[in-house]
Amino acid sequence: MYVKKWNCYLLTTVLILLIVSILVLTKILFSNFKSFEWGSVSDWFSCFSTIITTFIAYRAYREAPKWINQKQNDAGFDIVTTLMAEYDQQVLNIQRIHFDILTMKSADEKFDSLISQITKNIYTAFDLDNKLTTLSRWNIAFPQEVANSFGRLSGYYNQAFGILIFRKTTGDTHPDLLIEKLEELKSQILLDHSNLKIEIRKIFTFPQ
Repeated sequence: MYVKKWNCYLLTTVLILLIVSILVLTKILFSNFKSFEWGSVSDWFSCFSTIITTFIAYRAYREAPKWINQKQNDAGFDIVTTLMAEYDQQVLNIQRIHFDILTMKSADEKFDSLISQITKNIYTAFDLDNKLTTLSRWNIAFPQEVANSFGRLSGYYNQAFGILIFRKTTGDTHPDLLIEKLEELKSQILLDHSNLKIEIRKIFTFPQ
């Protein structure tokens, strides 16, 4: 829609200038056939100036879509760069809190704070998923593996939350199956993170 509006504005400008050029040229051709006057020179100069302006406007009209597309690509690239930085931060958070999730007792004064942090990270991970899906607005495509990698972040936090709540309600019972699943998720997340440590344009496809 934005590109179409710019095209319309530029096309209108080109048409107006073209009409003005035709009117000025017509005036010059039919105003004085017998003598050469300085007034005619100024008219010719005005005509040539209008023609040049029309040509420049036409070139701008032809190049505008490329310029607008480039600006959109630059904006989309910035969004993806920010998104991947947030993803990296979440992976670092998981590495930082993983040991506490496995070992912290419910009587620890930081236990409730850890639960609050996990809850906050769950919403952050969901937000990242949402930002990833909105890349379609910029015509930016990505492989399913990227979506799976982002989805595993929220999966990890949900699993961690379940472990902490289980531990708090059962007197620090050690939920082996839940912890085993959490360890698997962490290993896969680290593998995902390693696989995504490549140049952004090799992961995401931007419009041409």
